[in-house]
Amino acid sequence: DYYLLLSGCGEGGPSTIRFQHLPVGNGPLAALPAGTAAVLSGTTAGTGTLTGTCCSSGPENTYLWYTCQGATAATFLASTCGRATWDTSLSQRSAARAATGIEVCNDDAGGTCGARSQIGSTIPAGPGIHALYVDGCLSQSGAYGVQYTRP
Repeated sequence: DYYLLLSGCGEGGPSTIRFQHLPVGNGPLAALPAGTAAVLSGTTAGTGTLTGTCCSSGPENTYLWYTCQGATAATFLASTCGRATWDTSLSQRSAARAATGIEVCNDDAGGTCGARSQIGSTIPAGPGIHALYVDGCLSQSGAYGVQYTRP
């Protein structure tokens, strides 16, 4: 399924539609609000449908957001450290980043994080669609919390 969204980032008027797409996991799809050190929570369950470059064979939840024309490049951070009891995997994808590698991911941040995950990526400047995926390694799943900073 594809969803086409046209939304204003200011006043109304003539528009140009830029079509980009990203996959959606098997779990619920939700908007990811902008925020600094914001926390979201959820539960993954079922059978995963996405495969990333990190250990990501479990079920996944997808959080989407978009940026508008004129948006500057910005840092995105996310972590399940201390917020899950199972082996999580996080990935962030930006459709506009295709030329340099669409996905940034992490499984097992190590240190005090252990089998939990941490990622940091640069959200490209300009308009685009972006996603955070909370996934499980080796088909693991369960309740989680993610602390994130999103422009």
